Amino acid sequence: MRNQFNAPMLKNLSELEQYNQLVDVLSEVKIFTGALMYSDYELKIQIDVLRQFLTTHPKIKNFTINEIRHAFYLNNFGEYPTIYRHFNRELNAEFIGDVLLAYLKFKKEFLSRSQVPIRSLLYPKAMNEKPLLTEELLKAMIQEDYEKHKAANDRFIFNIQPKYIFLRKKLLIQLSSKASWNRNYNLAMQYRAKEQLPSTVQNKEREQLYKQIQTSGLIPIKEHRLLVAQTRRIIYFKFFDLLWTTAIQQIFTDIDY
Repeated sequence: MRNQFNAPMLKNLSELEQYNQLVDVLSEVKIFTGALMYSDYELKIQIDVLRQFLTTHPKIKNFTINEIRHAFYLNNFGEYPTIYRHFNRELNAEFIGDVLLAYLKFKKEFLSRSQVPIRSLLYPKAMNEKPLLTEELLKAMIQEDYEKHKAANDRFIFNIQPKYIFLRKKLLIQLSSKASWNRNYNLAMQYRAKEQLPSTVQNKEREQLYKQIQTSGLIPIKEHRLLVAQTRRIIYFKFFDLLWTTAIQQIFTDIDY
């Protein structure tokens, strides 16, 4: 079942899809609210608790991931009577519940006053367009990732794809041979096969998937896309390792490219 955003409700996604989408959206929420998220195994527990809350609460269980995201944007824009702030505190169910219930009330009042779909408010043209990733912004993001990598904080590095592509275009990450790509791709498969997931159901699904891959040699398209993303992540970090061994500090000023 889909709602007015023409997107599946969070509760109707698989556990793995719920987990992955919540990591993405809550990482975004973390950035502009200053709320705290855990790392490693504690992050998996934190996300699983929030996933259970968001898919079972009787008033908010029918939300899509887009509605959850924009509920927080509206809070940040001051569209609710109260701006819910959560700087330097754990991103928890209480804070998320406050924001989503405020959004629910706001949405109801908005629809009672206007026949304009709520989508038009949450997705005005300027907001529907993705923020422009300028060259300077990409450079700053990559430098920030490099600093995190040097500090062994890879778990806080997200959205690698546009940064990886930018580095490829600038020839800072060189084209690799098929053999080199396959080595990294196989390494990504090892990571994915051994990854500890937050529920035994997901662990069993992943285990069964990789048994099928091992038997047939065929990789489903969705899993292949995830493996490509993981492969690029591996190459991205290897690029940082190379910089570190050559004592590069500022990527875009210390390198002649």
